[in-house]
Amino acid sequence: MVTHSIAGLSKVRRERLAVERPANFTGMRARLLGCMLICAAGALTPVNAAKALSCPAPEPLDRVSSTPPSDFCSPIAVTQEADFYALSWQLFKFLVWPAKPGSRGVPDDARKIFDMEGPRVFETYKADWEVFRPNADDPDDWSAHPSSPCSNDQDIKPGALVLARRSKFENLSVGSSFVLIAQNGTYVRYQVSYNEELFGSIRRNKLYDPRESRDLKLVPPGKAINPKATAPDGAIVLKSAWIELPENVSPPPAGSPRYYVQDNAWVQIPGARECRRTSVGLVGLHIVYKTKDRPQWIWSSFEHVANVPEDGDQPGMRYTFNNGSNTPMQPPGDDYRVSRQIRGQVPPPYQVERGQKIAADAVSMNLDWQAKFKEQNDSVWQNYKLVTTQWLQPRRAPDEDIVGHTILPLCGGDQTPATANTTMETFQQVCTRETMDKVTCLGCHNGARATDHIFSIRLNARAPAGFDARSGREEIVKKVEDILNQIKLPPSRSTRP
Repeated sequence: MVTHSIAGLSKVRRERLAVERPANFTGMRARLLGCMLICAAGALTPVNAAKALSCPAPEPLDRVSSTPPSDFCSPIAVTQEADFYALSWQLFKFLVWPAKPGSRGVPDDARKIFDMEGPRVFETYKADWEVFRPNADDPDDWSAHPSSPCSNDQDIKPGALVLARRSKFENLSVGSSFVLIAQNGTYVRYQVSYNEELFGSIRRNKLYDPRESRDLKLVPPGKAINPKATAPDGAIVLKSAWIELPENVSPPPAGSPRYYVQDNAWVQIPGARECRRTSVGLVGLHIVYKTKDRPQWIWSSFEHVANVPEDGDQPGMRYTFNNGSNTPMQPPGDDYRVSRQIRGQVPPPYQVERGQKIAADAVSMNLDWQAKFKEQNDSVWQNYKLVTTQWLQPRRAPDEDIVGHTILPLCGGDQTPATANTTMETFQQVCTRETMDKVTCLGCHNGARATDHIFSIRLNARAPAGFDARSGREEIVKKVEDILNQIKLPPSRSTRP
Protein backbone atom coordinates (compact mmCIF):
# COMPACT_ATOMS: atom_id res chain seq x y z
CA MET A 1 0.00 0.00 0.00
CA VAL A 2 1.39 3.41 -0.92
CA THR A 3 0.19 6.94 -1.34
CA HIS A 4 0.80 8.87 -4.52
CA SER A 5 0.86 12.57 -5.27
CA ILE A 6 -1.65 13.84 -7.78
CA ALA A 7 -0.03 14.51 -11.16
CA GLY A 8 0.75 18.16 -11.71
CA LEU A 9 -0.47 19.56 -8.37
CA SER A 10 1.29 22.17 -6.28
CA LYS A 11 2.07 22.00 -2.57
CA VAL A 12 -0.55 21.01 -0.01
CA ARG A 13 -2.30 24.10 1.17
CA ARG A 14 -4.51 25.14 4.03
CA GLU A 15 -7.43 25.46 1.69
CA ARG A 16 -10.03 28.14 1.86
CA LEU A 17 -13.40 27.74 0.33
CA ALA A 18 -14.62 29.68 -2.56
CA VAL A 19 -17.47 31.68 -3.78
CA GLU A 20 -17.90 29.21 -6.55
CA ARG A 21 -19.88 29.66 -9.61
CA PRO A 22 -23.02 27.67 -10.16
CA ALA A 23 -22.53 26.24 -13.64
CA ASN A 24 -25.30 26.16 -16.19
CA PHE A 25 -26.07 22.55 -15.39
CA THR A 26 -28.68 21.38 -17.80
CA GLY A 27 -28.94 17.65 -18.37
CA MET A 28 -31.54 17.25 -15.65
CA ARG A 29 -31.90 13.57 -16.38
CA ALA A 30 -28.25 13.06 -15.48
CA ARG A 31 -28.71 14.95 -12.22
CA LEU A 32 -31.60 12.86 -11.02
CA LEU A 33 -30.44 9.50 -12.28
CA GLY A 34 -27.11 10.25 -10.71
CA CYS A 35 -28.66 10.79 -7.28
CA MET A 36 -30.16 7.30 -7.10
CA LEU A 37 -27.06 5.67 -5.66
CA ILE A 38 -24.63 8.43 -5.33
CA CYS A 39 -25.87 10.19 -2.45
CA ALA A 40 -25.52 5.47 -1.72
CA ALA A 41 -29.63 4.97 0.53
CA GLY A 42 -42.95 6.97 15.39
CA ALA A 43 -45.11 9.25 16.79
CA LEU A 44 -42.08 11.00 18.22
CA THR A 45 -42.08 14.62 19.20
CA PRO A 46 -39.00 16.83 19.22
CA VAL A 47 -37.01 16.32 22.39
CA ASN A 48 -36.72 19.28 24.73
CA ALA A 49 -33.88 21.52 23.60
CA ALA A 50 -32.28 21.35 27.02
CA LYS A 51 -32.02 17.56 26.90
CA ALA A 52 -28.70 16.67 25.32
CA LEU A 53 -27.38 13.28 24.39
CA SER A 54 -24.91 11.69 26.76
CA CYS A 55 -21.78 11.83 24.64
CA PRO A 56 -18.40 10.45 25.60
CA ALA A 57 -15.37 12.46 24.60
CA PRO A 58 -14.25 11.48 21.09
CA GLU A 59 -11.21 9.27 20.80
CA PRO A 60 -8.02 11.17 19.94
CA LEU A 61 -6.64 10.59 16.49
CA ASP A 62 -3.98 8.17 17.67
CA ARG A 63 -6.61 5.75 19.04
CA VAL A 64 -9.72 4.12 17.60
CA SER A 65 -12.90 2.59 19.02
CA SER A 66 -14.06 -0.85 17.93
CA THR A 67 -17.31 0.65 16.61
CA PRO A 68 -18.24 3.91 14.85
CA PRO A 69 -19.69 6.79 16.90
CA SER A 70 -23.21 5.89 17.97
CA ASP A 71 -24.85 9.23 17.20
CA PHE A 72 -24.21 12.95 16.93
CA CYS A 73 -23.75 14.96 20.12
CA SER A 74 -26.03 17.95 20.61
CA PRO A 75 -29.46 18.91 21.93
CA ILE A 76 -31.72 17.04 19.53
CA ALA A 77 -34.24 19.83 18.96
CA VAL A 78 -31.58 22.45 18.26
CA THR A 79 -29.72 22.88 14.99
CA GLN A 80 -26.03 22.31 15.70
CA GLU A 81 -24.33 22.04 12.33
CA ALA A 82 -20.86 21.65 13.80
CA ASP A 83 -21.96 18.55 15.72
CA PHE A 84 -23.07 16.83 12.52
CA TYR A 85 -19.83 17.79 10.79
CA ALA A 86 -17.89 16.43 13.78
CA LEU A 87 -19.80 13.15 13.52
CA SER A 88 -18.96 12.96 9.81
CA TRP A 89 -15.25 13.31 10.56
CA GLN A 90 -15.42 10.74 13.35
CA LEU A 91 -17.03 8.33 10.89
CA PHE A 92 -14.34 9.11 8.33
CA LYS A 93 -11.60 8.41 10.87
CA PHE A 94 -13.18 5.07 11.81
CA LEU A 95 -13.60 4.01 8.18
CA VAL A 96 -10.08 4.89 7.03
CA TRP A 97 -8.38 3.21 10.01
CA PRO A 98 -6.27 0.12 9.14
CA ALA A 99 -8.48 -2.97 9.22
CA LYS A 100 -7.71 -5.81 11.60
CA PRO A 101 -6.23 -8.71 9.60
CA GLY A 102 -8.77 -11.46 9.03
CA SER A 103 -11.70 -9.41 10.37
CA ARG A 104 -13.97 -7.52 8.02
CA GLY A 105 -15.18 -4.13 9.22
CA VAL A 106 -13.05 -4.13 12.38
CA PRO A 107 -10.29 -1.53 12.99
CA ASP A 108 -6.93 -2.74 14.27
CA ASP A 109 -6.47 -0.92 17.57
CA ALA A 110 -2.85 -2.08 17.76
CA ARG A 111 -1.93 0.10 14.78
CA LYS A 112 -1.90 3.82 13.98
CA ILE A 113 -3.94 5.59 11.34
CA PHE A 114 -0.81 6.37 9.31
CA ASP A 115 0.12 2.67 9.06
CA MET A 116 -0.52 2.06 5.36
CA GLU A 117 -0.12 -1.72 5.24
CA GLY A 118 -3.26 -3.60 4.22
CA PRO A 119 -6.79 -2.36 3.54
CA ARG A 120 -8.75 0.29 5.43
CA VAL A 121 -11.91 -0.62 7.35
CA PHE A 122 -14.19 0.71 4.60
CA GLU A 123 -12.45 -1.46 1.99
CA THR A 124 -13.41 -4.61 3.92
CA TYR A 125 -17.16 -3.93 3.83
CA LYS A 126 -19.27 -6.13 1.54
CA ALA A 127 -19.22 -4.82 -2.03
CA ASP A 128 -22.50 -4.80 -3.92
CA TRP A 129 -21.30 -7.60 -6.21
CA GLU A 130 -20.75 -9.77 -3.12
CA VAL A 131 -24.30 -9.18 -1.88
CA PHE A 132 -26.31 -9.34 -5.10
CA ARG A 133 -25.27 -12.63 -6.69
CA PRO A 134 -26.32 -14.19 -10.00
CA ASN A 135 -29.60 -16.10 -10.00
CA ALA A 136 -30.51 -14.58 -6.60
CA ASP A 137 -28.04 -16.89 -4.87
CA ASP A 138 -27.70 -16.48 -1.11
CA PRO A 139 -24.71 -14.24 -0.33
CA ASP A 140 -21.78 -15.86 1.45
CA ASP A 141 -21.18 -15.20 5.14
CA TRP A 142 -19.87 -11.82 6.23
CA SER A 143 -16.30 -13.07 6.63
CA ALA A 144 -16.18 -14.91 3.30
CA HIS A 145 -14.59 -13.59 0.09
CA PRO A 146 -16.62 -14.95 -2.85
CA SER A 147 -15.50 -15.05 -6.46
CA SER A 148 -15.56 -11.68 -8.21
CA PRO A 149 -17.54 -10.67 -11.33
CA CYS A 150 -14.29 -10.79 -13.35
CA SER A 151 -13.93 -13.56 -15.91
CA ASN A 152 -10.29 -13.93 -14.85
CA ASP A 153 -11.16 -14.24 -11.17
CA GLN A 154 -8.59 -17.02 -10.76
CA ASP A 155 -5.90 -14.30 -10.93
CA ILE A 156 -7.42 -12.20 -8.13
CA LYS A 157 -6.51 -12.79 -4.49
CA PRO A 158 -9.35 -12.89 -1.94
CA GLY A 159 -9.93 -9.49 -0.37
CA ALA A 160 -8.46 -7.49 -3.27
CA LEU A 161 -10.20 -4.25 -4.25
CA VAL A 162 -12.34 -5.16 -7.27
CA LEU A 163 -14.08 -2.27 -9.03
CA ALA A 164 -16.41 -4.33 -11.20
CA ARG A 165 -20.09 -5.22 -11.54
CA ARG A 166 -22.21 -7.98 -13.03
CA SER A 167 -23.15 -5.51 -15.75
CA LYS A 168 -20.40 -4.67 -18.22
CA PHE A 169 -20.70 -0.92 -17.60
CA GLU A 170 -22.32 -0.21 -14.22
CA ASN A 171 -19.07 0.21 -12.32
CA LEU A 172 -18.31 3.24 -14.52
CA SER A 173 -21.37 5.21 -13.44
CA VAL A 174 -23.58 3.64 -10.80
CA GLY A 175 -27.10 5.03 -11.12
CA SER A 176 -26.25 7.57 -13.84
CA SER A 177 -26.41 7.72 -17.62
CA PHE A 178 -22.96 9.33 -17.99
CA VAL A 179 -19.33 8.54 -17.23
CA LEU A 180 -16.79 10.89 -15.67
CA ILE A 181 -13.30 11.15 -17.17
CA ALA A 182 -10.41 12.51 -15.07
CA GLN A 183 -7.79 14.87 -16.43
CA ASN A 184 -5.35 11.97 -16.70
CA GLY A 185 -7.70 10.42 -19.28
CA THR A 186 -9.06 7.54 -17.18
CA TYR A 187 -12.56 6.58 -16.08
CA VAL A 188 -13.80 7.22 -12.56
CA ARG A 189 -14.75 3.86 -11.02
CA TYR A 190 -17.37 3.42 -8.30
CA GLN A 191 -18.17 0.86 -5.64
CA VAL A 192 -21.17 0.59 -3.31
CA SER A 193 -20.63 -1.38 -0.10
CA TYR A 194 -22.41 -2.26 3.16
CA ASN A 195 -21.32 -2.76 6.76
CA GLU A 196 -22.10 -5.94 8.69
CA GLU A 197 -25.30 -4.60 10.29
CA LEU A 198 -26.87 -3.69 6.96
CA PHE A 199 -25.53 -6.73 5.10
CA GLY A 200 -26.99 -9.01 7.78
CA SER A 201 -30.40 -7.37 7.43
CA ILE A 202 -30.38 -7.66 3.61
CA ARG A 203 -29.31 -11.30 3.78
CA ARG A 204 -31.67 -12.27 6.60
CA ASN A 205 -34.68 -10.78 4.81
CA LYS A 206 -33.58 -11.99 1.34
CA LEU A 207 -33.77 -8.50 -0.11
CA TYR A 208 -31.23 -9.51 -2.75
CA ASP A 209 -34.01 -11.55 -4.37
CA PRO A 210 -36.61 -9.56 -6.40
CA ARG A 211 -39.20 -12.16 -5.46
CA GLU A 212 -38.94 -10.70 -1.94
CA SER A 213 -38.25 -7.04 -2.71
CA ARG A 214 -40.80 -6.53 -5.53
CA ASP A 215 -43.68 -6.12 -3.06
CA LEU A 216 -41.97 -3.27 -1.23
CA LYS A 217 -43.93 -0.49 -2.89
CA LEU A 218 -43.83 3.24 -2.21
CA VAL A 219 -44.84 3.88 1.40
CA PRO A 220 -47.30 6.77 1.91
CA PRO A 221 -46.43 9.44 4.51
CA GLY A 222 -47.32 8.34 8.01
CA LYS A 223 -47.18 4.64 7.14
CA ALA A 224 -44.46 2.47 8.61
CA ILE A 225 -41.84 0.80 6.45
CA ASN A 226 -42.16 -2.98 6.11
CA PRO A 227 -40.12 -4.45 9.00
CA LYS A 228 -38.13 -6.70 6.70
CA ALA A 229 -36.92 -3.64 4.78
CA THR A 230 -36.10 -1.55 7.85
CA ALA A 231 -32.34 -1.18 8.28
CA PRO A 232 -31.03 -1.48 11.85
CA ASP A 233 -29.54 1.44 13.74
CA GLY A 234 -25.84 1.57 12.98
CA ALA A 235 -26.30 0.58 9.34
CA ILE A 236 -23.80 2.12 6.91
CA VAL A 237 -23.92 2.36 3.12
CA LEU A 238 -20.76 3.57 1.39
CA LYS A 239 -19.96 4.70 -2.09
CA SER A 240 -16.35 5.23 -3.06
CA ALA A 241 -14.99 6.86 -6.21
CA TRP A 242 -11.54 6.03 -7.64
CA ILE A 243 -9.41 7.08 -10.59
CA GLU A 244 -6.80 4.95 -12.27
CA LEU A 245 -3.13 5.87 -11.93
CA PRO A 246 -1.57 4.16 -14.93
CA GLU A 247 2.19 3.79 -15.19
CA ASN A 248 2.33 6.04 -18.26
CA VAL A 249 1.09 9.10 -16.30
CA SER A 250 3.96 11.55 -15.83
CA PRO A 251 5.42 11.67 -12.30
CA PRO A 252 3.83 14.34 -10.09
CA PRO A 253 5.91 17.17 -8.64
CA ALA A 254 7.25 16.79 -5.12
CA GLY A 255 4.98 18.10 -2.39
CA SER A 256 1.70 17.62 -4.29
CA PRO A 257 -1.37 16.48 -2.34
CA ARG A 258 -1.30 12.70 -2.24
CA TYR A 259 -4.10 10.26 -2.91
CA TYR A 260 -4.81 7.23 -0.81
CA VAL A 261 -3.76 4.54 -3.29
CA GLN A 262 -4.46 0.86 -3.80
CA ASP A 263 -1.64 -0.52 -5.93
CA ASN A 264 -3.18 -3.94 -6.54
CA ALA A 265 -6.74 -3.07 -7.49
CA TRP A 266 -8.67 -4.70 -10.32
CA VAL A 267 -10.83 -2.68 -12.71
CA GLN A 268 -13.27 -4.00 -15.27
CA ILE A 269 -12.53 -3.43 -18.93
CA PRO A 270 -15.54 -1.50 -20.34
CA GLY A 271 -17.83 -3.75 -22.35
CA ALA A 272 -16.14 -6.91 -21.10
CA ARG A 273 -16.13 -9.27 -18.13
CA GLU A 274 -12.36 -9.31 -17.89
CA CYS A 275 -10.57 -7.19 -15.28
CA ARG A 276 -7.03 -5.87 -15.24
CA ARG A 277 -4.77 -4.99 -12.34
CA THR A 278 -3.81 -1.34 -11.84
CA SER A 279 -3.21 1.35 -9.23
CA VAL A 280 -6.18 3.48 -8.24
CA GLY A 281 -6.48 6.63 -6.12
CA LEU A 282 -9.42 7.50 -3.87
CA VAL A 283 -11.13 10.74 -4.97
CA GLY A 284 -14.50 10.54 -3.17
CA LEU A 285 -16.20 8.76 -0.25
CA HIS A 286 -19.93 9.03 0.41
CA ILE A 287 -21.09 7.81 3.85
CA VAL A 288 -24.75 7.16 4.70
CA TYR A 289 -25.27 6.34 8.39
CA LYS A 290 -28.48 5.41 10.23
CA THR A 291 -28.72 6.32 13.91
CA LYS A 292 -31.43 6.05 16.53
CA ASP A 293 -32.00 9.79 16.51
CA ARG A 294 -31.84 10.19 12.72
CA PRO A 295 -33.81 7.24 11.27
CA GLN A 296 -33.87 9.04 7.89
CA TRP A 297 -30.05 8.65 8.00
CA ILE A 298 -27.19 11.16 8.09
CA TRP A 299 -25.56 11.77 4.73
CA SER A 300 -21.87 12.75 4.63
CA SER A 301 -19.62 13.23 1.60
CA PHE A 302 -15.84 13.59 1.35
CA GLU A 303 -13.52 14.45 -1.54
CA HIS A 304 -9.83 14.77 -2.27
CA VAL A 305 -8.70 18.37 -1.77
CA ALA A 306 -7.53 18.77 -5.38
CA ASN A 307 -10.58 17.50 -7.26
CA VAL A 308 -11.71 20.93 -8.52
CA PRO A 309 -10.68 24.60 -8.14
CA GLU A 310 -11.39 26.34 -4.86
CA ASP A 311 -10.89 29.95 -3.77
CA GLY A 312 -7.40 30.63 -2.46
CA ASP A 313 -5.64 28.04 -4.61
CA GLN A 314 -2.09 28.84 -5.65
CA PRO A 315 -1.49 30.02 -9.24
CA GLY A 316 -0.81 27.18 -11.64
CA MET A 317 -2.69 24.64 -9.53
CA ARG A 318 -3.72 21.49 -11.40
CA TYR A 319 -6.69 19.34 -10.54
CA THR A 320 -8.07 15.85 -10.92
CA PHE A 321 -11.22 16.98 -12.77
CA ASN A 322 -10.44 20.48 -14.03
CA ASN A 323 -7.73 21.73 -16.39
CA GLY A 324 -7.36 25.08 -14.61
CA SER A 325 -8.22 27.11 -17.71
CA ASN A 326 -11.43 28.70 -16.32
CA THR A 327 -13.36 26.93 -19.08
CA PRO A 328 -16.95 26.62 -17.80
CA MET A 329 -18.44 23.23 -17.09
CA GLN A 330 -20.87 22.15 -19.80
CA PRO A 331 -23.61 19.49 -19.95
CA PRO A 332 -22.13 16.13 -20.98
CA GLY A 333 -22.53 15.20 -24.63
CA ASP A 334 -23.57 11.86 -26.02
CA ASP A 335 -19.94 10.71 -26.11
CA TYR A 336 -20.08 10.50 -22.30
CA ARG A 337 -23.13 8.25 -22.18
CA VAL A 338 -22.47 4.89 -20.59
CA SER A 339 -23.96 3.19 -23.64
CA ARG A 340 -21.29 4.79 -25.87
CA GLN A 341 -18.33 3.37 -23.95
CA ILE A 342 -16.61 0.82 -26.18
CA ARG A 343 -13.39 -0.87 -25.30
CA GLY A 344 -10.44 1.39 -26.14
CA GLN A 345 -12.51 4.51 -26.87
CA VAL A 346 -12.38 6.79 -23.81
CA PRO A 347 -13.92 10.29 -24.18
CA PRO A 348 -11.76 13.37 -23.49
CA PRO A 349 -11.32 14.55 -19.87
CA TYR A 350 -14.45 16.20 -18.49
CA GLN A 351 -14.25 19.75 -17.10
CA VAL A 352 -15.84 19.82 -13.63
CA GLU A 353 -16.55 22.74 -11.31
CA ARG A 354 -18.14 22.97 -7.88
CA GLY A 355 -21.60 24.47 -8.16
CA GLN A 356 -21.88 25.74 -4.57
CA LYS A 357 -19.46 26.63 -1.84
CA ILE A 358 -18.87 24.39 1.16
CA ALA A 359 -20.49 25.60 4.41
CA ALA A 360 -18.23 27.79 6.55
CA ASP A 361 -18.55 25.52 9.61
CA ALA A 362 -17.50 22.54 7.49
CA VAL A 363 -14.50 24.48 6.16
CA SER A 364 -13.37 25.28 9.71
CA MET A 365 -13.82 21.67 10.80
CA ASN A 366 -11.87 20.49 7.73
CA LEU A 367 -8.90 22.67 8.63
CA ASP A 368 -8.87 21.32 12.19
CA TRP A 369 -8.98 17.68 11.10
CA GLN A 370 -6.47 18.16 8.30
CA ALA A 371 -4.04 19.66 10.82
CA LYS A 372 -4.58 16.68 13.14
CA PHE A 373 -3.91 14.22 10.33
CA LYS A 374 -0.75 16.11 9.37
CA GLU A 375 0.48 15.70 12.94
CA GLN A 376 -0.01 11.94 12.57
CA ASN A 377 3.20 11.27 10.66
CA ASP A 378 2.08 13.48 7.76
CA SER A 379 -0.87 11.14 7.11
CA VAL A 380 -2.33 11.04 3.61
CA TRP A 381 -5.81 11.65 5.10
CA GLN A 382 -4.93 15.34 5.53
CA ASN A 383 -5.63 15.56 1.79
CA TYR A 384 -9.36 14.86 2.11
CA LYS A 385 -12.16 17.22 3.09
CA LEU A 386 -15.81 17.11 4.08
CA VAL A 387 -17.97 18.59 1.31
CA THR A 388 -21.43 18.23 2.79
CA THR A 389 -23.45 16.63 5.59
CA GLN A 390 -27.24 16.47 5.35
CA TRP A 391 -29.82 15.57 7.97
CA LEU A 392 -33.50 16.04 8.82
CA GLN A 393 -34.21 18.55 11.58
CA PRO A 394 -35.66 18.17 14.15
CA ARG A 395 -35.79 14.50 15.05
CA ARG A 396 -38.54 12.71 13.14
CA ALA A 397 -40.34 9.42 13.62
CA PRO A 398 -39.05 6.47 11.56
CA ASP A 399 -42.31 6.28 9.59
CA GLU A 400 -42.15 9.92 8.44
CA ASP A 401 -40.92 10.83 4.99
CA ILE A 402 -39.05 14.08 4.42
CA VAL A 403 -41.71 16.00 2.48
CA GLY A 404 -42.70 19.11 4.39
CA HIS A 405 -39.82 18.80 6.84
CA THR A 406 -36.54 20.67 7.03
CA ILE A 407 -33.46 19.26 5.34
CA LEU A 408 -30.32 20.91 6.67
CA PRO A 409 -28.29 22.77 5.64
CA LEU A 410 -30.87 24.79 3.70
CA CYS A 411 -30.62 25.47 -0.03
CA GLY A 412 -31.45 28.78 -1.67
CA GLY A 413 -29.83 32.17 -2.03
CA ASP A 414 -26.19 33.17 -2.23
CA GLN A 415 -25.26 31.16 0.86
CA THR A 416 -26.46 27.77 -0.42
CA PRO A 417 -23.94 25.21 0.87
CA ALA A 418 -22.60 22.42 -1.28
CA THR A 419 -25.13 19.62 -1.62
CA ALA A 420 -23.18 17.40 -4.02
CA ASN A 421 -19.92 15.52 -4.39
CA THR A 422 -18.20 16.53 -7.64
CA THR A 423 -17.14 12.92 -8.30
CA MET A 424 -20.53 11.35 -7.66
CA GLU A 425 -23.22 13.97 -8.25
CA THR A 426 -21.30 15.85 -10.92
CA PHE A 427 -24.45 16.94 -12.76
CA GLN A 428 -26.62 17.51 -9.68
CA GLN A 429 -25.15 20.63 -8.15
CA VAL A 430 -28.11 23.01 -8.32
CA CYS A 431 -30.41 23.22 -5.28
CA THR A 432 -33.17 25.67 -4.31
CA ARG A 433 -35.68 25.86 -1.45
CA GLU A 434 -38.34 24.65 -3.89
CA THR A 435 -36.40 21.61 -5.09
CA MET A 436 -34.31 20.52 -2.09
CA ASP A 437 -36.87 17.90 -1.03
CA LYS A 438 -36.23 16.21 -4.39
CA VAL A 439 -32.65 16.84 -5.52
CA THR A 440 -30.69 16.59 -2.24
CA CYS A 441 -29.44 13.21 -1.00
CA LEU A 442 -32.28 13.03 1.53
CA GLY A 443 -34.87 14.26 -0.94
CA CYS A 444 -33.96 11.93 -3.75
CA HIS A 445 -33.60 8.87 -1.53
CA ASN A 446 -36.98 9.57 0.05
CA GLY A 447 -38.24 7.95 -3.16
CA ALA A 448 -36.73 4.70 -1.87
CA ARG A 449 -38.36 4.87 1.56
CA ALA A 450 -39.99 1.49 0.93
CA THR A 451 -36.50 -0.01 1.24
CA ASP A 452 -35.48 2.40 4.00
CA HIS A 453 -34.00 4.97 1.58
CA ILE A 454 -31.64 2.45 -0.07
CA PHE A 455 -32.02 2.51 -3.86
CA SER A 456 -29.38 -0.15 -4.41
CA ILE A 457 -31.58 -2.93 -3.03
CA ARG A 458 -34.12 -2.58 -5.83
CA LEU A 459 -31.52 -1.64 -8.43
CA ASN A 460 -29.21 -4.59 -7.85
CA ALA A 461 -31.48 -7.50 -6.96
CA ARG A 462 -30.63 -10.42 -9.28
CA ALA A 463 -33.59 -12.43 -10.52
CA PRO A 464 -33.46 -16.24 -10.62
CA ALA A 465 -33.87 -18.08 -13.89
CA GLY A 466 -37.42 -17.92 -15.21
CA PHE A 467 -38.44 -14.91 -13.12
CA ASP A 468 -40.12 -12.57 -15.59
CA ALA A 469 -41.58 -9.77 -13.45
CA ARG A 470 -40.46 -6.22 -14.18
CA SER A 471 -37.06 -5.57 -12.65
CA GLY A 472 -36.54 -3.26 -9.72
CA ARG A 473 -34.14 -1.22 -11.86
CA GLU A 474 -36.91 -0.39 -14.33
CA GLU A 475 -39.23 0.69 -11.53
CA ILE A 476 -36.59 2.89 -9.90
CA VAL A 477 -35.64 4.56 -13.18
CA LYS A 478 -39.31 5.31 -13.86
CA LYS A 479 -39.69 6.81 -10.38
CA VAL A 480 -36.73 9.13 -10.94
CA GLU A 481 -38.09 10.12 -14.35
CA ASP A 482 -41.41 10.97 -12.67
CA ILE A 483 -39.54 13.28 -10.29
CA LEU A 484 -37.76 14.77 -13.28
CA ASN A 485 -41.06 15.73 -14.89
CA GLN A 486 -42.06 17.68 -11.76
CA ILE A 487 -38.94 19.82 -11.41
CA LYS A 488 -37.83 22.84 -13.37
CA LEU A 489 -34.51 24.13 -12.12
CA PRO A 490 -33.65 27.77 -12.84
CA PRO A 491 -30.81 28.34 -15.27
CA SER A 492 -27.50 29.46 -13.81
CA ARG A 493 -24.23 30.70 -15.23
CA SER A 494 -20.60 30.71 -14.22
CA THR A 495 -19.41 33.69 -12.19
CA ARG A 496 -15.82 32.67 -11.49
CA PRO A 497 -13.43 35.26 -12.97
